[in-house]
Amino acid sequence: MAIKCIAIDLDRTTLNKEGRLSEGNRKALEAVIAAGIHVIVASGRSYAALPKDILSIRGIEYAVTCNGTAMYHLPSGKCLKRFGMSEEAVCKVMQIASAYDVAYEAFIDGVSYAGREYVEDPVRFGTSPQAVAYVKETRQIKDDIVSFIHENKHHMDSMDMIVGDEAVREKIWQEIKSATDEVYITSSVKQLIEISDKRCGKRAGVAFFLRELHLKKEELAAFGDADNDIDMLQYAGVGIAMANASVNCKAVADYVTKNHDEDGLAYGLSSILHLISDGKQKEKLCPVVKKCGGCRYMGVPYEEQLHKKQRATEKLLGRYAKVKPIIGMENPKYYRNKVHAVFDFDKRTGMVSGIYQEGTHQVVPVEECLIENQQADRIIQSIKRLAKAFKYKAYDEDTGYGLLRHVLIRTGYHSGEIMVVLILASPILPSKNNFVKELCKLHSEITTIIVNVNDKKTSMVLGDKQQVIYGKGYIEDTLCEKVFKISPKSFYQVNPVQTEKLYSQAITYAKLTGKERVIDAYCGIGTIGIAASDKAAKVIGVELNQDAVKDAVANAKKNSVKNIDFYQNDAGKFMLQLAEAKEKVDVVFMDPPRSGSSEAFLDAVIALKPSRVVYISCNPETMARDLQYLLKKEKKYKVEELTPVDMFPYTDSIEVCGLITLQKEKRQENGSGRNGNRRKTTIKNRNTTKK
Repeated sequence: MAIKCIAIDLDRTTLNKEGRLSEGNRKALEAVIAAGIHVIVASGRSYAALPKDILSIRGIEYAVTCNGTAMYHLPSGKCLKRFGMSEEAVCKVMQIASAYDVAYEAFIDGVSYAGREYVEDPVRFGTSPQAVAYVKETRQIKDDIVSFIHENKHHMDSMDMIVGDEAVREKIWQEIKSATDEVYITSSVKQLIEISDKRCGKRAGVAFFLRELHLKKEELAAFGDADNDIDMLQYAGVGIAMANASVNCKAVADYVTKNHDEDGLAYGLSSILHLISDGKQKEKLCPVVKKCGGCRYMGVPYEEQLHKKQRATEKLLGRYAKVKPIIGMENPKYYRNKVHAVFDFDKRTGMVSGIYQEGTHQVVPVEECLIENQQADRIIQSIKRLAKAFKYKAYDEDTGYGLLRHVLIRTGYHSGEIMVVLILASPILPSKNNFVKELCKLHSEITTIIVNVNDKKTSMVLGDKQQVIYGKGYIEDTLCEKVFKISPKSFYQVNPVQTEKLYSQAITYAKLTGKERVIDAYCGIGTIGIAASDKAAKVIGVELNQDAVKDAVANAKKNSVKNIDFYQNDAGKFMLQLAEAKEKVDVVFMDPPRSGSSEAFLDAVIALKPSRVVYISCNPETMARDLQYLLKKEKKYKVEELTPVDMFPYTDSIEVCGLITLQKEKRQENGSGRNGNRRKTTIKNRNTTKK
């Protein structure tokens, strides 16, 4: 059975003595994530003390902390499950330890504490200066830790005892085991006795996440220390143990690797490449590639995909300007932060969720997709199972009978926030509160749930009416260091990693110095204009969609952007009004839909005569058409440079950013005007929503 998940111990097997990942181990981990493998890290540390080296790697989904006391969803930082010690167990352990010379660490409600004696007398407890420095950095120090533990025994997560004498340590260990079966005892270093609830342990934490992922233990590979992680190694379908001279590693693991200072993780993962080969994963992850039609480059090596897209861009646009090398992705999978599923009824299998077969309205069942956010796919499958349990019927397009039409999931790449939109044929969701409760119990990472009503016979997904049934009704995410509010209907690029690269290129092309007046046409929720606002004197966003304008205004306020106004209007008409009023604009950002721009809009650009136009296109064919029209009507415009960006790996879609400049006699750049004043805009009859 192919490996779909890897659990990795952090404490002694993955990090070096400085608490960092080697370059070899980091690359191996990133390669595993890129191959679509789920990664769980397991540690005796608290969440707050997890190494920054690990937290900086995008794609690590889950963390088992404090030896299985608390389980976290890393992208959102949410604790999904916590096991606390019973008061009785805490009292018994403290009673036994009171007869010995012991230092304590306590983990209470996710916060780490340590006794002052531990850090002030390390020789007494056999601890190294490095260990003391680590404790000072990651723990709150208490003068009377014993009294503090007794006061907080009713919400104790776990506790550590530090004992300098090895014989005494062994005696305490045995006494605790004899006194109570309510605790789980382990040790990551020889001075420590780590005590937590009997339900805990790295094995228990990893098992919890496997249930969340709907995976079998046979699909798990575990990487750890043969001495302290034996339960996790033997639980997994495949165990990989770090070399340890004091333990017979081969007796507890399937593979033995080098230690952490010698790229042990990379070496261990290379031992099981045949079980996680990319080819096997592709076939497993995308069995519907021929029916779907979306990923035309499925099976094509990524470098070859980029080469094909580069050639296609040069063929379409190379006659206008130099085409720079395409900007690709480092990890080109699972990038879509917006996932849509249509629901239908199959006579053989019952309710199904998936996508429309290319060119038809036949639903192809899909459980997981190579380019969609994995958490979103899992939530959709949970909704399908719950819908069956609650006896909801899938909507039938032919008869108009049924309730559940579509589900839309939007995820925040940086924030970890998740929005669920249930698109129904009726505004009434039976047992609504119980459904929400059960869904959030399965996926506590969900931050908001919205019911959208589409009661029309239409191919449109979203209807006009909606009701928030859980949370705030929107999510937020960070893009180009700005925070944006994303509603169900908001246009927001689906690939956040590449969007940052695309917008950075666009702003570079704009050559902003802080004096320019800028128009963000087709501005949507204001992403480009707000991202560019720090480098411009004034930004004007123009958008026809009323909801998008409201979000744009809110986004500007949230980011404390004072030099931007938004108008609800047709961008072409708006710019013509500016031109008629003799207003000057230095830069126009244009980001039209796939159908491209209109001749009326391009005529407005010509009338306004900005010094620079930055054209962002999601369709090079319509961009070529628009450039031909623009350059033919206004010969003073010239395309300086074009940069393709791979926003949609595995598909044949290409995004292109281009710089167009006005070639004319030098004129003074239209910044903020003399003495900081500017002629007031005199546009009549404009429908505006202004910040």
